Amino acid sequence: MYDTKWLKSTMPKLKIHEPIFDYMRAIAVCAVVALHTSAIVVVKYISNPDSFGWWTGNVVNSMVRWCVPVFVMLSGALLLDPSKSETATEFFRKRINRILIPLVFWSLVYIILAWVFHSMQSGFNFIELLRRLVTGLLSGRPHYHLWFLFMIIGLYAITPILRLILKRFHSYCLYIGLGCLALTVYATGMQWTENIIIMARKIFATQFIEFIGYFILGSALFHNLRKQKTLWPFIALALLSMFTTAHGTYNQIINNHPVPFYFYSYNSPFVAVMVVSIFIVFCGLRDTLKVNKMITVLSDNSLGIYIIHAALLDIITQSMYRLCVMIHPVLFIPTAVVLLIALSVCISIGIRKIPIMRKVV
Repeated sequence: MYDTKWLKSTMPKLKIHEPIFDYMRAIAVCAVVALHTSAIVVVKYISNPDSFGWWTGNVVNSMVRWCVPVFVMLSGALLLDPSKSETATEFFRKRINRILIPLVFWSLVYIILAWVFHSMQSGFNFIELLRRLVTGLLSGRPHYHLWFLFMIIGLYAITPILRLILKRFHSYCLYIGLGCLALTVYATGMQWTENIIIMARKIFATQFIEFIGYFILGSALFHNLRKQKTLWPFIALALLSMFTTAHGTYNQIINNHPVPFYFYSYNSPFVAVMVVSIFIVFCGLRDTLKVNKMITVLSDNSLGIYIIHAALLDIITQSMYRLCVMIHPVLFIPTAVVLLIALSVCISIGIRKIPIMRKVV
């Protein structure tokens, strides 16, 4: 299906900075905002999956399912760079503080905000706050989107070991990544592993396991792929996977399947194909993309956008619920996405201008 000459036997060093990284971050974080916004529509219209409103949310959600795994693959391309020679101590010193400070700060912010809103309805109870702190931090989900920060720390923890393994078997990196991803996809689809996977997702220390394949594959593809003659086969694969994801989710729901959103899973076979195809397209464009000011701003504030947009989305949907209900999803989704991204960027830039707050985004 693709030119095998695109694969190299050696791994070159990365340039100091490549615009492709900014494009990946910027487009992926915008896709995350679209994912969470369309999810509200999918849930809102789920009792009527034949409606145009539900299909609007379903199609948008299916089209951006690649966003989080691509973030993981991008991390793999950067962190598993074979040209890096830093020690494990140096690696942890650089990376953990960069992610640990935002994780702790925003976990506390979201937990306290949720507790305050809950207390306004049922009265202030500090035992409830303590319960939320413990369960939120242990599960790695103080808010529905912050699980990613907990998960990425797990990948950081095994990065020095993976570097040694991949350096030793660099000729087989692509196969190791594909093998790990295939194993995860297989396990996700098997009924006997369902309870194991559910338990792993409930404990923050094990959430990273199902993303190891994407992590390794990100490095293997980015550092081993030459420019492809044509990217259309991979674009077609991605589009076909999006269509299959949307239609498969519809079938699961109308047939009352016990796992209605299986096709949305980051490790469903069709999402996996979608993710890898889109990442290959990005890699294929790496030599043609130029620096863009808007892309750079979005990339520089990608962490801030990711963290902040969820709070804004909650505020919009709760404080203006009637207005959101009145607006058709065809208008609501793009309007909300643009608004959320713009506000998140402004807030992120504002926070970064405060010296003591700079590290939280």
